[in-house]
Amino acid sequence: MAYVTHRRMHLAAGLLCTSNDGLAQIAEQVGYETEVTFSKAFRVWAGEPPGHYRRRMREAAR
Repeated sequence: MAYVTHRRMHLAAGLLCTSNDGLAQIAEQVGYETEVTFSKAFRVWAGEPPGHYRRRMREAAR
């Protein structure tokens, strides 16, 4: 199960950086039923909420 979570989070991180899809859409794309469960899992994995991650990565790319 850890492998599946790891893959989902890597895919989500890529989508957060490259798409303008909302968190609910990204959650669905990577296999989560709700935005809330996705956000909790992402926070555990990345150490920050997905919205913060998206902003930080986009600012770093400028």
